[in-house]
Amino acid sequence: MDRKKLSLILTMTLVLLVVCLCFCACNIKTTVGDVTVAMSDSGVTFSYGDHTTFVFSTDDAPFFSVDADGSVSFSSDAGEHTLVINAVDPDDQEKVLATVTVKYTTVAISLSSLTTKDRTASWSAVAKETLLKVDDGDFAPYAETSYTVRETAKITVRAVGGFDVENMIFYAGKAVNKTATINIDTEVLDTPVLEVKDGFIVWLPVENAAYYEVSVD
Repeated sequence: MDRKKLSLILTMTLVLLVVCLCFCACNIKTTVGDVTVAMSDSGVTFSYGDHTTFVFSTDDAPFFSVDADGSVSFSSDAGEHTLVINAVDPDDQEKVLATVTVKYTTVAISLSSLTTKDRTASWSAVAKETLLKVDDGDFAPYAETSYTVRETAKITVRAVGGFDVENMIFYAGKAVNKTATINIDTEVLDTPVLEVKDGFIVWLPVENAAYYEVSVD
């Protein structure tokens, strides 16, 4: 084979190789970075630089378009979920520029009825947070599952939903309130008899006393 024919074959081979590479480059979906997400009670917000065209899918459902300044809501269906958010080419949504996958679990809010025994109200809750108020006071965060009163009082417990970022759990549902009143019978007790021993003030137990209040003038 002479040099001219060999040179022609090599040239044609190179041309075909370049054409194939260009064709493949135009049709391969590439991911060049990650979409940045922020998760809160209201859902998932996202960004990818100044990009504005996004699509999302939950649990392998078809992809839907979503605005860059919008958010994707958590699924209210109990169980594990997978959310995929893609930044895509505005002219070709099949071309993914960046992506992120978020896995979380949805749990329904629940709050048991309050049970009372003596001076204590008890309950169980499944919620992002529980709040408590006494009588007509304000609700305040309360992490325990029981509360003891000193006098007759109405106890109200509220279970609230939202997203627990640390455990990736979305507590779904409206806030739930449960109330119980603890009635304390008023009884006149004997006055404690105080004594001073070795520099300490002491007294004997008073029958039916639940606790003692001590004040110093």
